[in-house]
Amino acid sequence: MNTSHLNYFITISETGSLTRAAEKLHVSQPVLSRYIKALEQEQGLAMFQRDRGAYRLTEAGRIYLNGVIRIQELRTQMLRQLMALSGHAIQRLNIGMSPYQGGREIASFYPPLLNRFPMIELNIMENNSAALYKALKERNVTCLLTLYDKELMPETRIASLQTFELLLVLPEYHPLCAPYRGKTDLGTFDCPASTTMEQFLSLTDVPFILQDEHTSAAGVKIHRFLTQAGLKPQIFLKTSNSIALSLLLSSGSYASIIIASPSRKVENLCYFHLPTRGFCTSGMIFRQDYEPSTIECFLYKFEVEHAAEQGRKFLDINTLGENLLIKAQKENSDDN
Repeated sequence: MNTSHLNYFITISETGSLTRAAEKLHVSQPVLSRYIKALEQEQGLAMFQRDRGAYRLTEAGRIYLNGVIRIQELRTQMLRQLMALSGHAIQRLNIGMSPYQGGREIASFYPPLLNRFPMIELNIMENNSAALYKALKERNVTCLLTLYDKELMPETRIASLQTFELLLVLPEYHPLCAPYRGKTDLGTFDCPASTTMEQFLSLTDVPFILQDEHTSAAGVKIHRFLTQAGLKPQIFLKTSNSIALSLLLSSGSYASIIIASPSRKVENLCYFHLPTRGFCTSGMIFRQDYEPSTIECFLYKFEVEHAAEQGRKFLDINTLGENLLIKAQKENSDDN
């Protein structure tokens, strides 16, 4: 059963752009343009509003999208039942993720993964970095989808996805924020201000909340930087719970060092580059002796596409990642 045209409609709806949809689907833009034109002629209704290259669903388009999604769900259920009847085994995928990103990531990769592998059974372990690494080492999971630190996770390798800078955040009342209050061009999340080492070492008058270095990959890097810089801040709290950290920062009473991921952005704070810039890398982490499965190659492919939609400036694919993408693409070509 060929459902490629259903994927065309869903992807155009999600991206709002023929160009981005064509890149994601690995087809040419004219193919998608002809598809939309033929569909609208067939239905006698406009499915999209065009506005300077942006494609937005009309009321008819929203109805059609709901139907398309339901058709895909029924198709997956049907294939799963037929494959079970013919003796196909369940394909299990056991992965570890941080609680902070778990829900967001599952929502992005599970539908296309299930569509590609109807017999998949997905088991997710959500925990802090240290606990996830222990599960990986004991072979309770085959891969991790989280931040990486070689010191915290020895004898592993990573197919990298994104690299984020570590940023210093200060409450707006702090004197270092005075030149940037009310400005949108500097001292913001998207355009951090600079700090000198002297300014950084002066930050002993504000309470900090930090990622815990014993359980968090980001915490390891932050603790390492503080030690090397020689700053001993007043630490109000250490936690591996990123949600709690963000909520406390939003009160405007504390300082911290955070990962500059768009999902970690907190309003009404002043952002600074560290005097010596530091970075964290996220990706799929495997044991050194483990060869990623076909399903894990496709999971990585979906994660790359999702990361690219969020912002290509953070995208960082290493050699292992490129190899997984090549394998996924080859499997896709063989199936077609």
